Amino acid sequence: MRGADSTWERADLRGARFAGAALDRADFSDADLSDADLTRCVLREARFDRALLCRAQLVQADVFRGSLERADLEEADLRGANLYEVETLEAALRGANLRGANLRMTKLA
Repeated sequence: MRGADSTWERADLRGARFAGAALDRADFSDADLSDADLTRCVLREARFDRALLCRAQLVQADVFRGSLERADLEEADLRGANLYEVETLEAALRGANLRGANLRMTKLA
């Protein structure tokens, strides 16, 4: 499995299982991660710009200073995720579960 600094741009990762993986600074821009399992992943400074994360599991994921600009997180599970200082410009969060997530310094617009 690719790890830190890996590139997954435009990849079809529907239903992928990354649970517990260390993927710091990975680039998932324009990727389809619908129904993917990213539970407890370390995704510090990772990019998910324009990615599809519908129904994805990001429970307790660490996305510190990552980017979710224009990402589709409809019905995604982000319970307990660390979203400190994450960029979310125009991200779609319909039905997303953010219970217990750290949203400090997160730019919600």
